Order: sequence, then C-alpha cells, then structure tokens
Amino acid sequence: MDNGKLTMNGDPAILVSKDSANHAEEYSRFLIPINRSHSELVKFERYSDDYERVLGCLQEILETTREIITRRLANTTL
Repeated sequence: MDNGKLTMNGDPAILVSKDSANHAEEYSRFLIPINRSHSELVKFERYSDDYERVLGCLQEILETTREIITRRLANTTL
C-alpha cells in the first residue's frame, strides 16, 4: 500500500494455477498464453500482437458458434 492506495510494486507472483485458469478442457484450443499481469490482461493497444491473437481467437469462436447453431436449428422440427 502506498499513501493509502494499493500498488503493484512487489515481486511478480503466480496467483492462479494453470489448471484453475484453464478449467474448460473442451475449449483448450482457444487458450492463448499472454505474458501479462492480471490487470494488464485485457488492456491491449490496437493492432498489437496480443490484440491480433485474441481477435483471431474470438473470430474463430464466433464462427464455430454460428456453425453449431446452424446445425442445431437444421435438426429441429417446428
């Protein structure tokens, strides 16, 4: 704590185990290792390498979701 405010000024530490962070095995192909602190994890500069990697993964998830929904609806009778 610095002047009554929390700060990240100590040695880096792993606070969440890999198993805990990656508990959804069926989605393991979407795991993207990013070397950032927890608070930096979602703070990308536009078009940075990490931004592009995450964007590509999100686009793949969206396309996969569309395909799954289309198949499910095709097999549904009204």
